[in-house]
Amino acid sequence: MGTGGGWIQSLLVYLYITAPCHALVYEEKMPNLLRKCLERTSHKKGNVTRDTAESIDYMCTKEYLFKTPEERWHPDLDKVINTKTLKKFASLFKELDIGETRSHKIRYRYSSIKRHFVRVRRATPIIRKEIRMLSEEERQKFLKALVAMKADASDPQRQPNVYDWFCNLHPNKVAPNAHYGPAFFGFHRIYLYLFEQQLRTYEPDTFLPFWDSTYESLLGTPTSSVLFTEDFLGGGTGTVTDGPFKNWKHDKVGVLIRNTANSGQLFQRETIDKIMMKMFMSDISNPDAEFDVNLEAKHGQVHAWIGGAMDNLDYSPADPIFYMHHCFVDAIWERFRDNQVKRGMDPTSYPDVTEGHAANKPMKPFYLEVKNGKKIYLKNKDGYALKWSQLVRYVYPKRDCKRNSDCQSDVMVCREEQCMTMTAHEYEASKAAPPPPPPPPPAPPKRRHSPSVYKAPINKAPITAAFFTTTPAPTRGVDDLPGWDNWFMWRKKRSVSYVHTRYPYPYHYIRRHLYYLTRRYRKKSRQQRREKIGEVGIKYKYSDEKTSPIYHSLQNTFTIDGVEDIDNWVYIPIIVYYRRPNEVHYDAHPISHGHPIMNKDVFNQYHDAKYITHKVGNPAKNANCYHIGSGATKVYVKATGMNYNGFYTDYALVDERQPLSFGLTEVGVKKPVGKTPSKVYISAHDPCGRSCKARCLVAGSNPPRYRPCSGTIGVTSKGPLMYSSNIGDAHLNTYDFSTLPPTLSSKKIFLVFYCDQSEVWPWDA
Repeated sequence: MGTGGGWIQSLLVYLYITAPCHALVYEEKMPNLLRKCLERTSHKKGNVTRDTAESIDYMCTKEYLFKTPEERWHPDLDKVINTKTLKKFASLFKELDIGETRSHKIRYRYSSIKRHFVRVRRATPIIRKEIRMLSEEERQKFLKALVAMKADASDPQRQPNVYDWFCNLHPNKVAPNAHYGPAFFGFHRIYLYLFEQQLRTYEPDTFLPFWDSTYESLLGTPTSSVLFTEDFLGGGTGTVTDGPFKNWKHDKVGVLIRNTANSGQLFQRETIDKIMMKMFMSDISNPDAEFDVNLEAKHGQVHAWIGGAMDNLDYSPADPIFYMHHCFVDAIWERFRDNQVKRGMDPTSYPDVTEGHAANKPMKPFYLEVKNGKKIYLKNKDGYALKWSQLVRYVYPKRDCKRNSDCQSDVMVCREEQCMTMTAHEYEASKAAPPPPPPPPPAPPKRRHSPSVYKAPINKAPITAAFFTTTPAPTRGVDDLPGWDNWFMWRKKRSVSYVHTRYPYPYHYIRRHLYYLTRRYRKKSRQQRREKIGEVGIKYKYSDEKTSPIYHSLQNTFTIDGVEDIDNWVYIPIIVYYRRPNEVHYDAHPISHGHPIMNKDVFNQYHDAKYITHKVGNPAKNANCYHIGSGATKVYVKATGMNYNGFYTDYALVDERQPLSFGLTEVGVKKPVGKTPSKVYISAHDPCGRSCKARCLVAGSNPPRYRPCSGTIGVTSKGPLMYSSNIGDAHLNTYDFSTLPPTLSSKKIFLVFYCDQSEVWPWDA
């Protein structure tokens, strides 16, 4: 009896373990590397009320993907990035003497470091400026060089074109130590310099400008920045179809796409100021930095904010904004190094780390030479060499101002005594506005009582009466100028003769009339300017608040394993439950006994204790978090392939006025083929960066019950189907139409998210 019972029990355990593998959708175990990163970063380096859960989740997800390329598809770049194609770089490194083998050894004391910096500053470096500080000519040269680089397919060793070849230097398989460690700074510094040198082969005087995203963070609607116009970087919403990079495409990423402000956040000046207060590189770099001053982590949030191609860590250089963003990161780092010198510290000191980011580990793919068939690479510490301070110098834009001219840019304005970027609407309006009216001509010199002689105001030479002519007072229809006779109301008869030099009228009438004409011209100019500004506001698609994500859908790349095809995707339904945030307040006020209660709105009239079983906290929010007056908001749901290379993001529309609302959405995953499931990690967050808790369906529960899970699931091709081949069917299949009105069938929804704004990390719940 005991033996039989043990056999049955073992069988039940076996079936319990293997049953999920044959279900259509089942819960997968979160990869250990991803879970350890989440726990380490949040508990040791983060703070739930200071750092947004979405930003930590984003960094750890990208780190997991970057460090485990063998677990999913990746392109074979060995034939593209070979020794011959990098030979020019090796020659350049030797010429620059990066390791300073030919120069005297610098003693790293305060005086010697300072003298060295003074010496290298005397050289003639490349001057890099903020992109808004460029003149029209400089900006056009830079954009022209980028376009020429993208079109250059003449070099058989750099295919499919020179620009995409540089992009292919960035993936993990080529540069395994380019991210998530102190080598991040040195690698990208060299990468930017090489790219800039290539640009200068097309336009010798051009340089890499940097994009200071703190200017966008000052705007009420950062997506309305002038940068996202066709004269600068093109649109920031969906497929880039205007500007210098319109219709660009990369073989492994697909068409150039941006989804600005749906995730992440821009650099904040407060964050940069906090970074500048630190002293050692280990204080601002992985793996030892606190999350709020981790420069690499903060840079990744801007990648997420741009979205699209920039959201693909391996191939983010497919979007040219990558180089301008990383140029700004390098500018921040250079300021940090300058501060180290002022404090008497050695800026070449490399953090004490192990494994691939150690100081003497090779900086692939950049090599110096080939000896006996073996490549001798640059070392990670070479990216910290003082030589780079000699090659490049940054000119930082002004922050404070008194007038627009203080900002030294045609696309910057002075507001509240600080320089701010123009919005797209303001920029287009400034181009459409007529030129300012010319100043009125100077009034004629005052006539003396005796017209015979008077002193000329210019050359001081005496002028006699021979220079004057005598003219009778003008009459209607005789020698009059349009509109003048009506204004001055000349009398038909006038016996007085007038003396004049240029005009047939006395000087005081001329002065009065010029004043009248000037007022009339300015009034008409203002009216025309208002009319043209109104026309721009209607015609221009990036104007005002309509650039906000609430007005736009998301454009996904539909790229899986390097193939851009929507037929390779399937869609699973997901429900999002959303609790009303504490900070929102609406203009629908209750009125009691004839008096409106202005500090409340009618939607928050409920008792928490009766319905909510936990205390709502105050988790960290993004700096640009805002709420629109209608109450509509989005909760974003992201799907990241674990065993395939693909990303998908969508959102559920919810009503944040209500105490609790929910929305139904769908996310795409790779279509499962045969017995191989599609493994995917799904997470959700609101526009403020607060993550939501995942709940998975308990198999066989009736009524359906959900339990906490990591959000990592597997999707198989077994039936009954819990996914659909298109979004419309995935949405409708979750309803039961046997009765009217249709009812929602929870049995067809495996994963739900609960967004409750509690002070708990979602992966701990």
